[in-house]
Amino acid sequence: MPLDWNADDDFAAVIDGLEEVSWQPTVGSPVTLVAWRREQAWTDNDGSPGGAWTARTIWDLPWPSGSLPKIGEMLTDSASRVWSIVSVAPLRNDTRVRCGTVLV
Repeated sequence: MPLDWNADDDFAAVIDGLEEVSWQPTVGSPVTLVAWRREQAWTDNDGSPGGAWTARTIWDLPWPSGSLPKIGEMLTDSASRVWSIVSVAPLRNDTRVRCGTVLV
């Protein structure tokens, strides 16, 4: 008996620790997506005590057909922090996208 399973819509069902993010495209209204914060790191910019730090996060997003996010567009996470997109990589037959971001 064949399984009744469609991998195109499995993202929210198989990933734990998801959160809603709002993507603000350059043109158009914000889009709410369920995202996985895949990796997050804080980097000391200059190594001096009290120096500036940069937060970098990699997000995996489900991506229905349509335009992909662009470098420079913004994601707002569930804690209302705003992230600038610095890299975009389509995944899994263009049904998902991985975005690298920095905290604004």
